[in-house]
Amino acid sequence: MNNRTFLPLFFVLLAVALVGAVGWRVHEYRQGGVHATINGPAALDSAPVAARDGRGDGARQPVVIDEKPELASNSYTTPATGTTQPATAQKMTLREQRFAEALAAAQKASAEQPPQKIAVSRPEAPPPIVNAPQPKPVEKQGLLARIGNAITNAFSGNSSAASPAPQPPQQNNPSQRHDNPHEGDTRDKPEKAKDPTSDTTAPQLQSLVFQPPAITDGQETTLIVTAVDDLSGIRNISGSVASPTGKALQGFAAQREAPESSRYMARIMVPKDAEQGLWRINFLSITDNAGNTMNINSSYNGGYGFSVTSARPDSTPPTLRAVYVDKRSMNGGEKNTVFVQATDDKSGVAIVSGVFQSPAKTARIGFGCRATGPETFECDLVPPKSVDCGDWQLEQIQLQDKAQNMATVRGDNPIVSAVKINVLSDKCDSLPPSVESLVLDPVDVSNENDSVVTATATATDDLSGVMSVSGQMVGPVGDKGQLPHIYFAFQATDVPRTWVAKVLVPKFAAKGTWSMVWLQTLDKSNNMKTYSQADAVIQNVKITVH
Repeated sequence: MNNRTFLPLFFVLLAVALVGAVGWRVHEYRQGGVHATINGPAALDSAPVAARDGRGDGARQPVVIDEKPELASNSYTTPATGTTQPATAQKMTLREQRFAEALAAAQKASAEQPPQKIAVSRPEAPPPIVNAPQPKPVEKQGLLARIGNAITNAFSGNSSAASPAPQPPQQNNPSQRHDNPHEGDTRDKPEKAKDPTSDTTAPQLQSLVFQPPAITDGQETTLIVTAVDDLSGIRNISGSVASPTGKALQGFAAQREAPESSRYMARIMVPKDAEQGLWRINFLSITDNAGNTMNINSSYNGGYGFSVTSARPDSTPPTLRAVYVDKRSMNGGEKNTVFVQATDDKSGVAIVSGVFQSPAKTARIGFGCRATGPETFECDLVPPKSVDCGDWQLEQIQLQDKAQNMATVRGDNPIVSAVKINVLSDKCDSLPPSVESLVLDPVDVSNENDSVVTATATATDDLSGVMSVSGQMVGPVGDKGQLPHIYFAFQATDVPRTWVAKVLVPKFAAKGTWSMVWLQTLDKSNNMKTYSQADAVIQNVKITVH
């Protein structure tokens, strides 16, 4: 059979089948056998028809009951009023309505996607959770197929034949919950109670007052410091004030006003021709008896100061003009003279001093000068007998005028860098002393009262001999991060190379580990060596305070 004969025959048979199907469905409607299809389950009789078939203003999704419905053929609910009417009085109207819906569905089939089915569960019996497989994607159907499906669904009463399988209900994943019994238990741990017998707090500054707050040059003011300490008590207060340009410094030490007072007084004399303006505290140190220290500088709380009025203010330090020596070469132990020329614009030069450094840079020799004229100074220089041999370089010259303006002229100035002295000696000592061992005894002490720890050092020097040994220990970190410290000096004993220090651990000293952090040795040739905590000789030297 060719294609020209087959196609006409196929469409004829299809038309006959369609007419037969329509006739059969009309016959069934006349028999009244479709009332169960027209009338929904009893649970849906109270819902408007327009909402069930997708023609209402609400959601266009049909509702399906998961469980087997019970047929209710004796009544239905009218869409307009929601009242229940007898089913027999509305059969023809419903049949005509079904045909109209079928035609309307056929017209909309090409533009609308098939609606999805929503599963509704009865509240008293929730549906079981089933791990259903993922549905396959619905293949897009042609226009003729969609029209045929719409007509078939209208007559069969099944309006969701092309609907995709419902997705399984989402559920809480217990593995994704964070029901950790310890979660949320973020209550802060109680702070450790402060030990009333361990002083770990530095003194507290309460106030700083200059009285009077304004003076003229050549007068004095009094710094009144109010400070308290919680346990061991304040041991000393000291510091310095600086002129407006910072070129003049004036040191001070405060004394307690009365035995039970928290006020400490320091008298500060401002020199004649002092710089005019606001003089500020440059540095202030408050230390308690347990070694805790509070330090402040000029930026503390915006600064504290007093004003100075001067008729002839001097804010310029002296100027170095020349330096030369009496003997370019000398022997150790001999006397040499250094000559310095310096000028000042107003108040005049008051103090001149300087330092020479050894060839090995391990020793220094300082000298002070006396005025021989308005701008000339002579300085005596006497190196040790056993000294580092070679050219000793002038390292710096320090100048201060009568208004306390200071200047330090260093080796980058050609006047200073040109000055050298060649020193000769029978015993050229260029090596500093060395510490071979350091022992503390006892290593456990109490802070109920002052305790003494004996520090024994074995120190040696190759030529000139050890002249001094000193050290420092620090305790555990305090409340505000400060490290309490204890300084001490060693004394020579009758035993060769043995040096001993009595380290005073004060009452109320911070409990915990105190460590040696600094040790310095100096020989008689002025060679010096400093040990830090990284050096093995003091690295593990510790005591415990309890």
